[in-house]
Amino acid sequence: MTPHTPPQRPPGPKPAPGPAHLAVLLTDHPPAASVRLVATEDSGSLLGDSKAWFRPLIGYEGLQSLLGEVILPMEIDGIVASAHSVQRGRRGSKPPERFFILGRSSAEFAEGAQVKVRGLLKAIERAIRAIAGTTDTTAEQWWLAVELARRGHLRRGRIASAAGEDFLDAALNYECLGQAGNLVVWDEYTGRCADNLTKQLTTGKRNPLLTKLSPGIAKELLDLANLSLAEHVVKTLASRHGLETADGLFGQCAVLSGELAPPPLAEADQRVRDAVLTALEEGKVSGRHDLLKLDRSRPHVQAWMFSAGILIEAPDGYLFTDGQLCGWLAELAAAGIEPGQASVREIKDVLGLKRKPAEALRAWLVETSG
Repeated sequence: MTPHTPPQRPPGPKPAPGPAHLAVLLTDHPPAASVRLVATEDSGSLLGDSKAWFRPLIGYEGLQSLLGEVILPMEIDGIVASAHSVQRGRRGSKPPERFFILGRSSAEFAEGAQVKVRGLLKAIERAIRAIAGTTDTTAEQWWLAVELARRGHLRRGRIASAAGEDFLDAALNYECLGQAGNLVVWDEYTGRCADNLTKQLTTGKRNPLLTKLSPGIAKELLDLANLSLAEHVVKTLASRHGLETADGLFGQCAVLSGELAPPPLAEADQRVRDAVLTALEEGKVSGRHDLLKLDRSRPHVQAWMFSAGILIEAPDGYLFTDGQLCGWLAELAAAGIEPGQASVREIKDVLGLKRKPAEALRAWLVETSG
């Protein structure tokens, strides 16, 4: 009788088709290839008896953690920052291990994209070490580390909905995180933005007439999410270089000095600036096309006024000055009207504006308050 020879197990079985999620396996014995995972009896029926394959991406030394992708056996929505107990292979054949499912994976983690994703994987490691150190980690901490490595910041509501209000309260006390309005910002991301701003301010490409770095300018230069985040970055840059700060229309502005200080505005350019401001306040200028009629010989002054936040353009192209907007915002507040909720009629009645500028102002208020 010929003895039965069991079939050879192929090294590293390919994951079965299905939705991919980022996951973390806490283990002292990281697998070298994809492994089958089964939920333990006390872990619910998330994985059940069906095959679920875990594909390792990178192991983090000292954390006993392996980040990878898990291929779930079925479509399951809402699996974010969840903790499970799993076993490798057939149930009972391996000791239970902790397993965190962090949320849907993306194309950047697909096989073959290792060169592109290597920097992100290292950023995730820096984030989780900054958040949790080398202590026991949780699913919520890993989820936050991945999101911060990807984006640099998260809305507080997003953290609360994904990981809970208690975790949000704890996260706000992490030393590596800052707050910018309703955003929670990773300090490393803030530092990179400040580095980028410094580089732009100290190269020959910057506007030589720029004397004040406002959040509005920083938002445009860095393509940031909102003005609160831009103000957070500006404050960081000011603190780093010992710059003075001053209140501006959109928040704290860094007054450039020392090695970042550009030359002052020339006397002839100051006259052009003053003429533009006067024309706007008298209602003689409503859009960019009117600016060209004032002085075609010095368009760089008008460009500087936009970049410095002195000229503000509403969504429909109507122009205001920062002085006008500051005064109008104060008048609306004194009348007990929330700027972002003000109607065109309220703006007309309180500020005495005509319909066209009132409509433009309302559009600007809605856009900036949102």
